[in-house]
Amino acid sequence: MYPTKLIPLNQVKVGDKIETIRQNGSYHSAQWFVKEVTGAFVTLALWTPDGKQEAFSTENAYAEIPLTEAEYHQRYQAEAERIISILSGPPFDGNKILPDAYKEMDNSWCDIDPWDMAHRLKEKRYELIGYFKLDTPKRSWLGLELDLGIVAKDLDTGDLCWCHYCSGWIEDMISCYQRKMNKGK
Repeated sequence: MYPTKLIPLNQVKVGDKIETIRQNGSYHSAQWFVKEVTGAFVTLALWTPDGKQEAFSTENAYAEIPLTEAEYHQRYQAEAERIISILSGPPFDGNKILPDAYKEMDNSWCDIDPWDMAHRLKEKRYELIGYFKLDTPKRSWLGLELDLGIVAKDLDTGDLCWCHYCSGWIEDMISCYQRKMNKGK
């Protein structure tokens, strides 16, 4: 799921799905479907498009909605380009980086989509530094050969961490990036 953005409640469109409304410092969470938009009120159906209808004042009210795919890619484009540049470049010398980095079990920031990786790195407040070849590859439980270590820097502490990664994923990431960039032309 894409991250969200805030828009004034009076700018939603009939048929939009909203999960959070912020109004005067309060958060209202449910699943609503926009039924009608007037200047001062928005009529929303609760839980289903035909659910119980509620009217919300649009004064000081904002809907939290997911970014579109285009907005998502635009938001993370610069960092995706940076990730591609790093991972298509030469690897680090693992013997030089390993003494300063710790092995991180949480690899939730790793991805083969550069925009998703940029998003996850930002959420964790990490910055991708590079990668290195492992002297002894590891086999994943799926049978994949994890032959690389991918390195990130924690922006809060300055610590370096690394996770196992597969060299084939870098090829997949570059291919994914090129396909999406060519699709946009």
